[in-house]
Amino acid sequence: MRRNSLTCSILALSCWMSATPVLADDAELRICSAKEADDTLLVAVVHRNYALFPLGDSWLARGWWTIPPGECQTVGSLAIGMPVFLSVSSTSTSGPRIHAYKLHSGPIPVNDSVGIERFFCVQRDYFERVEPVLEGHNTCPPGWHQQLFNLYIFVQRNVLLTLTLG
Repeated sequence: MRRNSLTCSILALSCWMSATPVLADDAELRICSAKEADDTLLVAVVHRNYALFPLGDSWLARGWWTIPPGECQTVGSLAIGMPVFLSVSSTSTSGPRIHAYKLHSGPIPVNDSVGIERFFCVQRDYFERVEPVLEGHNTCPPGWHQQLFNLYIFVQRNVLLTLTLG
């Protein structure tokens, strides 16, 4: 299997991404916490949900994945290309912190992460919520609150993308 890789540095954080063609027609996103990281990553996602494609689609918000240093979690897998918004924060003995990424301007690249500022509704503990349109995740039901989503990535069809954050 051929492996394409890209290394990037975003502010004080570094990330490693590798794009691997997959055998099925799936787009898959895995998030890894760097082995040398001191913090455990906390990740929530909002991604397009093509469960009924081509009859219709929706947007799915899910979280929280707890990813200890050196470990990985698959946070999304779809049969066609997948736009994903990520909220990346971490927790350590010094307390929680939200990761900061340089904001992106210009065209959005494919199979690459870029810094953004979007706010979507989440819950403190595990959550899963489906809305017919992305903007539906801007209005919080009781017990939910707005959270900064600070990374965006579009995972192309037939690609398993691994994003390592630290």
